[in-house]
Amino acid sequence: MIGVKLVIRTHNISQVLPDLIGASVTLGGWVNSIRRLGKLSFVELRDFSGMIQLSFVSGVTAPELMQLVAELGPEAVMVVTGIVRM
Repeated sequence: MIGVKLVIRTHNISQVLPDLIGASVTLGGWVNSIRRLGKLSFVELRDFSGMIQLSFVSGVTAPELMQLVAELGPEAVMVVTGIVRM
């Protein structure tokens, strides 16, 4: 049998610390809350270890991703890959 390793995330949320600024990480969890401010949307993502804020900016973030963010609701499950920023 051929072994397959499925990697859903590279880090738990609590592992995203200042030394990862500029690095690409993949996180998975549940949407805790969403704030939509015109062209800017903030999503609070949580997993068993903590919570982190994700930001999506129209014109910077791909339009198809902005559409997905617009359709998110509380408790939605998401996996996201992005660059850690301060």
